[in-house]
Amino acid sequence: MYVGLELTGYKSYSPVSTSEIQKFKEQVQGQFSEVSDYLVDVFEGRRLIDAHLLSRHIFPQQHRTHVFLSHSHADEERAIELALRLRNRGVNVFVDSCIWGASQHLLEKLMAYYADQKADGKPLSELEVSDLSAGVHLMLVGALQEMIDRTELFVFLNTEKSVPLKAYAGSDRTFSPWIYSELQFSSMVRRRVPARRRGRSRSVLSLEHQQARRLLPDFAHKALNSHLPKVDGSEFSGWIELLLEEGEPALDSLYGSFGIPGQFRRLRAQAASRSKRLL
Repeated sequence: MYVGLELTGYKSYSPVSTSEIQKFKEQVQGQFSEVSDYLVDVFEGRRLIDAHLLSRHIFPQQHRTHVFLSHSHADEERAIELALRLRNRGVNVFVDSCIWGASQHLLEKLMAYYADQKADGKPLSELEVSDLSAGVHLMLVGALQEMIDRTELFVFLNTEKSVPLKAYAGSDRTFSPWIYSELQFSSMVRRRVPARRRGRSRSVLSLEHQQARRLLPDFAHKALNSHLPKVDGSEFSGWIELLLEEGEPALDSLYGSFGIPGQFRRLRAQAASRSKRLL
């Protein structure tokens, strides 16, 4: 990752059809057939799964992706609309929610497979389900972190859905552990300057389900976004409309128009300094 930014107040420029959204998702989601295809051995009576191969199939690593877009699942259509606008300018965007659903599908397949394998015919215990869930979520976290590391620009879509609790005990709060994890990782991931920018001067640089869900506690995580330069959504939208460049030059135009590299270095250093003082 080279730099990151926080996009605030972004409004959808034009509606995106259901077919366009589904097509976009299909282009980035991985596919796998049966769990049995990934069995590699039996150890002490336990069937072992090739987690690496499974992760690569269900959470594929896209090549030549410029932007990682972190957002609330409730903002998925807005995020995909933004990704499509940038793609029309040659900038490829990874929308994280497009693989969240894949993790749930994988968990359901694993639960069904291991339930069928039980000799006593009993359903999986709460502990067994918890262990499977933890394994799938760790694979998802790993895949998301790899993608953040490999993309050039991290963009956090800050909305009333992604950060619903403002200035609580001195910090904005998100209820999404995925957003928390992505923001945290983006603040510490290795920073790599693209080859084309090296040597430049710094100055250039369902209802039942919903009702049941409300009965569960939500964890309010700190939205670790202080290291991200803030870009107003309307200004960002205007920049896209006036953009003449495509691909990587379009990213250079973005960096120059909003002074992203310098702000990112300064804000990340300040965030790191604050963290050290709290130790």
